Amino acid sequence: MKTTKLLLSIFTTSSIFFAFFPLTNNFSFLEPNAANSETKRIWAIARESWWFNDSASFGVSTATGFDGGNALNYTTYIMQRDENNFDTDSGTYSGSQSYAFYVDVPTNITHVEFFREINPSNRSNYSGWSTYTSGMKYVFNGSTSEYSGYSFNETKVVENFSNTTENLQGSCSFANVESIISAYNNLATFEQNQFDAKDFSGVSGLDRLNYLIDVSGATTLLN
Repeated sequence: MKTTKLLLSIFTTSSIFFAFFPLTNNFSFLEPNAANSETKRIWAIARESWWFNDSASFGVSTATGFDGGNALNYTTYIMQRDENNFDTDSGTYSGSQSYAFYVDVPTNITHVEFFREINPSNRSNYSGWSTYTSGMKYVFNGSTSEYSGYSFNETKVVENFSNTTENLQGSCSFANVESIISAYNNLATFEQNQFDAKDFSGVSGLDRLNYLIDVSGATTLLN
């Protein structure tokens, strides 16, 4: 925890007004501790329009390394679509399925491999293993191409959470803010980081949370 002076700062939304007033005493600024379960995010886009035919899902295998040809700590996941992020490239392989898919995995993951899944016993179009990166991976027919320069929009999860911190209309009660903190603590690491840096008319998301904590007397720590 660190302590800092709370300076005069005002920000508004369309239907709520927050005022940060100068305090004579130091303001206890709650900086998030390490999340209960730190994760990192895999992002990918299927660049073939038929990838989701037959109600197929977007799957990914993960590993923490290899012992000879055997993947260590091999795990598979079904990826989720984020409707706020999509590929606008109208190139040859864009097709109609251009939304970005993601899954949050342990921080020790080093390699990933993508596949289509009709059901757990019917998987196909494996991309082959590639090294994990935080950027976007484009999945072609049986191969993976890296696009690390992808610029992510605010995710749908962060958008929805941000909305809960707005329009409180004076209801910054202990119970309301405790509920907001609980929801924040349940966000994935990627989402917490994105919200922390979000700009609310010159005030960061983390500053906004700390203001709500201060005026409500909430006691749950941010993870």
